[in-house]
Amino acid sequence: MRDPKAKWFSDRGNPKRRSSARLQAEMIDELKALLDVDRDIIIIRDMEGRIVFWNRGAQDVFGWEKDYAVGRLYSELEGIRYPCPAEEIMRCLDREGRWEGEITYAPEGRDPVYLESRLCVQKDDAGVPIGIMEVHNNISDRRKAERLLRASEAHYRLLTDNISDIVGIIDRNMHFTFVGSNASRLVGFTADEVMRRDVSGMLTPESFEHARKIIAHQFEIDGRPGQDPDRSFLIEVEILTKNGEARLFELKVNFIRDEAGAPASLLGIGRDITAHKALERKLKENENLYHSFLKNFPGIAYRGLIDGSVLFFEGRVEEITGYRGDDFSASRVRWKDLIFPEDLPGIRQSWDRIHEEAGCSLEREYRIIRKDRQVRWVREHIQNRSDDSGKPAFVEGVIQDITDLKKSYEEQLWLASFPELDPHPVVEADIAGNVYYMSPAALALFPDLAAKGLKHGYLSGAGWILDRIKTEKREPFTREVEVNGLWYLQKIFAVENGTRLRIYGSDISESKLITQRLRAVNQQLMDIIDFLPDATFVVDRHRRIIAWNRALEEMTGAKKEEMVGRGDYAYAVPFYGKARPIALDLLFEPDKETESLYTYVKRKDTRLVAEVFLPRLNHGKGLFVWVNVAPFYDEKGALIGAIESIRDITEHKEAEAILRQDRQAFEQLVKSKTEELLRVQKELADSRHLSEIGALAATIAHELRNPLAAIRTAAYNIRRKSADSRLASHLDNIDKKIIESDQIINNLLSYSRIKTPRLEAVRIRMILEECLKAAADRFAKYKVKVRLKCACGKDDMILADPLHMRELFNNILNNAYEALENKKGIITITADYEPRSVFTVSFTDNGAGISPDILEKISRPFFTTKSKGTGLGLAVCHQLLALHNGSMQIKSAIGKGTTVTVTLPVGIQ
Repeated sequence: MRDPKAKWFSDRGNPKRRSSARLQAEMIDELKALLDVDRDIIIIRDMEGRIVFWNRGAQDVFGWEKDYAVGRLYSELEGIRYPCPAEEIMRCLDREGRWEGEITYAPEGRDPVYLESRLCVQKDDAGVPIGIMEVHNNISDRRKAERLLRASEAHYRLLTDNISDIVGIIDRNMHFTFVGSNASRLVGFTADEVMRRDVSGMLTPESFEHARKIIAHQFEIDGRPGQDPDRSFLIEVEILTKNGEARLFELKVNFIRDEAGAPASLLGIGRDITAHKALERKLKENENLYHSFLKNFPGIAYRGLIDGSVLFFEGRVEEITGYRGDDFSASRVRWKDLIFPEDLPGIRQSWDRIHEEAGCSLEREYRIIRKDRQVRWVREHIQNRSDDSGKPAFVEGVIQDITDLKKSYEEQLWLASFPELDPHPVVEADIAGNVYYMSPAALALFPDLAAKGLKHGYLSGAGWILDRIKTEKREPFTREVEVNGLWYLQKIFAVENGTRLRIYGSDISESKLITQRLRAVNQQLMDIIDFLPDATFVVDRHRRIIAWNRALEEMTGAKKEEMVGRGDYAYAVPFYGKARPIALDLLFEPDKETESLYTYVKRKDTRLVAEVFLPRLNHGKGLFVWVNVAPFYDEKGALIGAIESIRDITEHKEAEAILRQDRQAFEQLVKSKTEELLRVQKELADSRHLSEIGALAATIAHELRNPLAAIRTAAYNIRRKSADSRLASHLDNIDKKIIESDQIINNLLSYSRIKTPRLEAVRIRMILEECLKAAADRFAKYKVKVRLKCACGKDDMILADPLHMRELFNNILNNAYEALENKKGIITITADYEPRSVFTVSFTDNGAGISPDILEKISRPFFTTKSKGTGLGLAVCHQLLALHNGSMQIKSAIGKGTTVTVTLPVGIQ
């Protein structure tokens, strides 16, 4: 038949231009070859709507083979939807000669294909329209990518609008390209107002210049060896709010890179740290006040755990003991080792009370042995502090050197005989409050003492004191009392055969006030640290924990009472599960190994900032944290401690991860669609290959039939005309081989003649049972036990071709019988029926099994491991199942047998 394209491309038979026509035809053939390999869809149809050209792009999208499409009416192609009526498109072509628009190809049962289309009218030399050329560009992937991009942008916008920090993107010229909508909550300006003001209008001039230099430096060093392309850097800037206030923000900045990996813009996430900086300044002021107080304190101030561990031991330690304060903090020297041996029993007795009585406060005097072996007298005011359970957990107090006072003790006894000479108040009274004597100093200080008696603070508890002196046989009895806002230390003796008390007093208001101020300053510092919103802990110069705030308790689950006072890297255990150096330790001693454990570490002046992922936190889910470490120095510049604050930045990290995931998801989508296209192309190639094999099988079968018939006839004539018994066995063998060859021909014809199934409702169990009976007859000599486990009823039906089903089951059963070694074994058939869904049947034998390398080839046509097989049985099964939209799976293992599972749609509504 003449190619319809020849008419459209012909020169219309002009004899004078035949040589030109041949040249033109050759050029047109080359043009058609080029159009055929074009990735776009190219279709040419004549003015009657018949297709005259159909390239591979059209074949891939619309499914029609080129030979099938050419000559057909274009209107037979179903599923094409235009954005306007076809008549309107034809009028546009007639009027303008071309039309452009987007059409959709949506055949039933397939995803729609979106095409960017251009139609133009082709005319001959006389200007007469002779055809229409269509060029379509498949933009389906682009449409999907646009939808994904819009979803990703919506997701990104949702994240930026709902996190607590301000989010913005700037280009290389410091101009905003994006600002999160929560800007109005943080700085008062809306996102649009921020965009109009730009970066220079939102920062103080000093902050803008500072930020510009840092960003320029980061762009300059990007790409140098050792620079991490995913690195972050921090900038502290002052942002001007709408009400004119300058607030301090800490910005964490990341690069946004183009497709080539070059930095195109910057993503900044900022947190308002104005209040945090104010707290840091307040903490520093209180710390300076605390150290200034200790510098002028005339004694020793200490705090420790109830077990004797020292948290701090400061003041005039070396002046009183000969040792340095850090000797006690580091446990190189223990205070109890300094106590004079004869005084230890009394100290132990009072120490038991401190351990057992909540809220216990007492005073004791004893001797200590200095480092230079001198013996000194000290007075200690000690009290305990309880934990949340009410049990004593801490001790704190002050120690003063009273050696000089003790040296004058004999002089005081002498003065007691002449109380008028004593500059301190001396009072003698009985337990009823009757005053018998008051020294001049006492009269001057307490003019109303005699009138008030026991109601006066100086004499309160006289009866209780006398009982203690009698029972404990301890004189003098000492205590502290407050009178008119002044504190007095009383030394009390029993006189007049225990009927009266003689009280010697000394003003200790100054030392008491110092002790109270020390306690208040220390508590204020601890309260400030406890109030900080970031998880924070503080260590002293020996890296013992002296503060562990509530935010850190909530982050780690470790309680303050468990952590305060501990050293030897104990602060690392809640984060890493073991004691080891962390960021804070880098201030005391640089360590490359410790530094390598963090995502990044940056030093700024004396501070250190770092970032790390802590997998033990958040109930094992882990947290990304930002770490800020700052040192403490004394007035001489020596390092005496450090503070580490830890902030949860998991939300920021998750936002970054979502953006990366969106990009990866898009890349994966492109990869998935590419793989799907390759798979479809392979299936099409396999289909063509099977079709060609079928045609070859039919030809071979036809050509073998004639010589086999001649051989059968010759053997019959020889048997009839010859009485030679020696030929009988040979003739029998010829007949047997003819029968086997005939069976092979039947298999070849069966493979080549598989037709479109004639579907009808069939009782599938009945067909299966018929095939089982037929197989038992075919293999009657086999010793095989067949087990049928069928969950479907006799009336359960599927929509199928009954002949195809019998051939399918017979082929599988033949393979199962032939797989049994020594012609004996067990075959198990399990069938399951799901109404309105699928019918599934499995054939399992306990034969020798199939090796993996054979299993992957077993379904190929003409591949067989049998000496007499054609290798078409399983290929026929696959074709039959494909015609019924079914599937087949084969699982096997050497020595364990083989299972073939067939799945067919029920197909009955």
